[in-house]
Parts: sequence; C-alpha cells; structure tokens
Amino acid sequence: GNRSGVRAMWRGFILTLLIASTLWIGCGEQGEMEAREGAVFGLVRDALSGEPVAEAEVRLGDKSCMTGPDGMFRFEHVPYSPGLKLEVSAPGYETYVDEIPLDRPELELTIELTRKKGIVFGWVKDGVSKAPVPGVEVKLDGESHTTDQDGNFFFLDVPYSPDLRIEIDAPHYKPYSERVSLDKPELELSIYLERDFDEQREVEGMIAELEKLISSDDPNVIPQLKGFFSRDYRASDDENTTFVVSLGLIPKNYEDIFPCLSSVFKKYDDVRFKFSEIKAEATTAYLARAKMLLTIHVRKVDKEEEVEVDLKCTLSLKRREGDWKISGWKLDEIIEIRQ
Repeated sequence: GNRSGVRAMWRGFILTLLIASTLWIGCGEQGEMEAREGAVFGLVRDALSGEPVAEAEVRLGDKSCMTGPDGMFRFEHVPYSPGLKLEVSAPGYETYVDEIPLDRPELELTIELTRKKGIVFGWVKDGVSKAPVPGVEVKLDGESHTTDQDGNFFFLDVPYSPDLRIEIDAPHYKPYSERVSLDKPELELSIYLERDFDEQREVEGMIAELEKLISSDDPNVIPQLKGFFSRDYRASDDENTTFVVSLGLIPKNYEDIFPCLSSVFKKYDDVRFKFSEIKAEATTAYLARAKMLLTIHVRKVDKEEEVEVDLKCTLSLKRREGDWKISGWKLDEIIEIRQ
C-alpha cells in the first residue's frame, strides 16, 4: 500500500513538472513571436523641394497604404525580415524601389521621390505679323534659352511641376508671363508677343532727322549721318539701284558712307533729300522696311547746274535695343529726272 502511494506521488510530481515546463516553453515561444513583429513608418517628400508628397502609394511586402497630407505613412505588425521590398509611387514622380531589413520594434524611414523630367519647347512670334522673333531670352523657372532664327526655344530635363513660370522680357515688346503645368514627357508652347512700339511714328521721326542733317550742307554732320546706318548696311545690287549708286548719291555699303557723303557735300553747293509718302511696316520689333518717295535735289552754284530726281525706294531697317538703323537701300523706280 505504501509503495502504491509513493508511486502515485511521484507520478503526480512528474506530471506537475511536465505541465509547468510546457507552460514555460509556450510563454517563451509566444514572447518570441510577438518580438518578431514591428512597425515601419516615415515620411515621403520631394527630393528637390523637401515638401511632403501627399497621396503617394507606399507598398511594403504585401501591405500598402497612402500617405496623408503631411506625407506620413505607417505599417503595424510587420514581420521581421532581412529584406522587405519597399515601393513608393506618386503622380509626376519616378517610382522608388528599395529593400529594407526589419529587425527591431520600430523602423523610421525618410523617402525622397525624384520628379519625372520632360521637355518644354515651342516658338515665339510677333503678335501682329505672326513672324518668328529670334534672339529673345525665354526664362523658365530660373533657366534661360535664346530663341533661334526661327523663333524656337527648348528646355531639356525639366522636372514635372504643376506650376512652372515662363517669362519673356524683350526690348520693344510688352513683358510676357505665363504659368504652365508639366505632367507629360513633352510640352509645346506657342507664344505671341504684344508690341510696345509704333514703327510708323518711329521711322518718320528717324527720316525727319536724317533729312534735316543732309539739308544742312555741313560736312561736319557726316559722323552723325553714319550713325543712322547699321554696320552690315548694303545697297541692293539690282540695275536701277546700282545706277543711282554710280552717281555717287547713295553709299554702296557701310565703308562707303563717309567717302560718298564727303564727295556729295564737296561736289554740290546745295544738297536736299526730301522724303514723303512714307509707309513703314515692321515684321518684328527688330526688322522693318519703309517704302517712300524720295526727291533728291543737288545744285552746283559755280557751274549753274541743278538736278532734281524723284525716286521710289525702300529702306530695310533693323535694331535690337536702340533706334532703327538703315541696313539696306533699294531703288524701286525712277519717276522723273529734272535738270
């Protein structure tokens, strides 16, 4: 009987130890399992501006969420892993892909998204003539490009943005400013500049001053007269123009201006150029032409010679920032020669 009681006691003791050890092992495993999960959270921001990116989709393994207005995201109960795939995407940005290890209760991340880039291009034209405007500076958010001979401009590698500012401040045109959005690989713009000049009034004023200086019969005004011509001035090489140039009344090119005018003032006692019926037409703020009637009157007192010629002619004009300069002269028609 005693032996049976002892055996029963030992069996009870052993059973108690087994149950206790089982409970201890179970609690240990449960604690270890709980420790193998953590939280992953952080901020998604613009790599260029540092501003938070809202409504970005964040994928971590098989979990996903959207960032809030503050660019923040958070994942709970993420299993520990030596390499979790992280993928972040947002409109207008390159997709961010990385692999991160999780081996702690909390992991904080700062993710910078790079904006996609595109091309902004187009042309600049005169708002009246619709002709291309070359040589003007186009600015796009601090970058600048000068239009070519066809008025074209382009900007490469422009980060996507809903608010890009394009500006043009060209001489003799009103300032141009526009806000545009770039959300695709290419953005084409057509820009028309509004004129801030009156070519008819400007050309008439220039011609009046030219006429006054020539009629002064003073050789000392020749340097001033030369200032009315551009350095690339050249008379037309057609037959009619060449004939008048051969008479020594009109300079052939820029280098010929001083010799030609000196000869006219020396040869004739009275020289008068009378311009009338002036009609100016500008292609752009920098190119124009003016058709007119020109009466040239010259007189030699000693020989009592007097000649008057009525001509129809066209002046080619150019400028950049200053006043119009004569870049070409063409005789359209000899109306009458009087002696």
